[in-house]
Amino acid sequence: MTKNQKAEHIAIIGAGVSGITTGILLQEHGFEVTIYAEQEFSKNLINPKFASLYPAASIIPHSVSHYDLIRLFKESQQFFNHLYEQKFLGITKHRHFELFSYRINKPDYLIGMHNVNKVSEEEWTPSHPSITTPNGWAYDCFFTDWNTYFNQLIQLFKRNNGSIIKRKVDLNLLNNINHNIIINCSGAGSNDLLEETNTPLIVLGHLLKIKTSKPMNSPLSKPISYNFSPGIDIYKNYTNDPLDVYFYPRSTDWVLGGSRFIGTLDENGQWAPDSATSDVFPREILDLNKEILKTTL
Repeated sequence: MTKNQKAEHIAIIGAGVSGITTGILLQEHGFEVTIYAEQEFSKNLINPKFASLYPAASIIPHSVSHYDLIRLFKESQQFFNHLYEQKFLGITKHRHFELFSYRINKPDYLIGMHNVNKVSEEEWTPSHPSITTPNGWAYDCFFTDWNTYFNQLIQLFKRNNGSIIKRKVDLNLLNNINHNIIINCSGAGSNDLLEETNTPLIVLGHLLKIKTSKPMNSPLSKPISYNFSPGIDIYKNYTNDPLDVYFYPRSTDWVLGGSRFIGTLDENGQWAPDSATSDVFPREILDLNKEILKTTL
């Protein structure tokens, strides 16, 4: 695009992290962007349908599948590394540990991580006093301190002359949107499309936030986080698959997880889980993390 060319104006539906990030990337390529959204992120907004309010925010493709996943993940790593080098507020880097009490194949995404070691090669790892986790790996990993990071994204989008219009948009009519290019980043809202015949698969889980500004560092003075998989005899889901608990420190709280329940949307647009136990907070999230943190602290 030359200086004499007028920038194409693009509309985005949805002001979650996907919509805001897409808008920024388009701005970097010279486009003008307007975002239309029924809900805009704010600290006082409480709406479980607005998924961007509730991320643990690790830059690890644990629950993502795609035929071209490795390339996409490497591109995302480049994006976060650029922000990190620019000292973008809310981007942090941890020494992250994935710990298993059982044997597991090395995941493909490790090719995109930095300074990868087997846990047996680390000078120190988080540990549980009675559950050994001899298998796994450690690596340097980007995280986002969510409230800070997402607010900074929104401010960057607006500084680049982007605008967010609070308006519910009918995706089948696209009323009052006069743009040649419209990008749908509405997430679960895409299920409202008349031609949409596939049922959305939506995974939800429990998070526990503990208010504290206490940092979590290893004896080597490095910020740490972890995923801890104790084995199917100790923590599993309703389909008898092994689950893990995790710990991510942020500037004003610690995030403990997690559980995973698969569901979809019913005819009223409400999440309908496969399991009746989805409303029950798993004690393992608190109990396992508590013992690991006591040992680590």
